Amino acid sequence: MFCQKTDDLIGKDEKSLPFSNKHSKQIKYVDLSNYDFSKLDGIGKFAYKLYSKDKLMEAISIKRKDKLKENLESKLEKLKLLRDIGKVDK
Repeated sequence: MFCQKTDDLIGKDEKSLPFSNKHSKQIKYVDLSNYDFSKLDGIGKFAYKLYSKDKLMEAISIKRKDKLKENLESKLEKLKLLRDIGKVDK
């Protein structure tokens, strides 16, 4: 969850391995057609609430919680889009 990044860097310049150096390229190797991403709707809000409930997580700033929430929601939307594009190509 970006523990080694500042709040402003959450979700930016995400490096991946082993097939590509960027997550956006690497995810294209995955067949997303069988995934039901609707089950993850609301994951950002769920994560935010989870971070807010845990005593150890109280130290996380509201800005950081918001960034983590936004990042989860953004990734989910990108995965849905990639899956839908794959349906059009077939």
